[in-house]
Amino acid sequence: MYVEQSPLPGKCPGLIRGLCTRVRPRVSPSRTTTPTRGSDEPHPDNMLALLTNSATAFSLGGAPVHGASARVQRHTAVVSLNSRRQFLGTSAAALAATITAAPTYAAPKNSVSFSNVKDGDTVPSTFTYKLEVTGYGLSPAADGPKPGTGHHHLIIDGPGAFVPPGEVIPMDATHKHYGKAQTEGTLELEPGKHKITMQFANHLHESYGKEFAKTITVNVKADA
Repeated sequence: MYVEQSPLPGKCPGLIRGLCTRVRPRVSPSRTTTPTRGSDEPHPDNMLALLTNSATAFSLGGAPVHGASARVQRHTAVVSLNSRRQFLGTSAAALAATITAAPTYAAPKNSVSFSNVKDGDTVPSTFTYKLEVTGYGLSPAADGPKPGTGHHHLIIDGPGAFVPPGEVIPMDATHKHYGKAQTEGTLELEPGKHKITMQFANHLHESYGKEFAKTITVNVKADA
């Protein structure tokens, strides 16, 4: 507090030598006072509320509203935006799942097999067998080199279950060649147990190895 003296003639009961003493509150020099706002100048809080309300109304295609209606419209706008985002996110996830779940088909396994005789079968001294290949195609040896193709060979009572890859299959009584791309043949064997190996090879009769080999054992019965 501080005491201010000012001339207020006739209006101060404590008039001394033409001076009147009034008591005013002291204002700290470190504090600043806010200028008085005119009655027609909007308060910043009211302006912020008005702008927010107008933006919400504009997004909803209507006129500005106040109070509870404004809050409801703002909530509706937020919910609508969130719903759109959720829909787009769900659609993208569904599309990604559809692409990811596209069926894939594994390549057939390379192999050869006897289609009408199986390991351990009892067969007559003369019997017919049928040959099949999976993964590669059949091609006569005379057609020359064709990648992914070859022809069958039959080895009777051979030393192993397959001919090593790249090794040429010999031509003799125990090695039968089906160089014309035949898929069946006839064998005549002595009674007893015999091992038969089917081996697939290229046009030069070079073996494709174990992957394209099949060995079975048959029991040949004596003719009645």
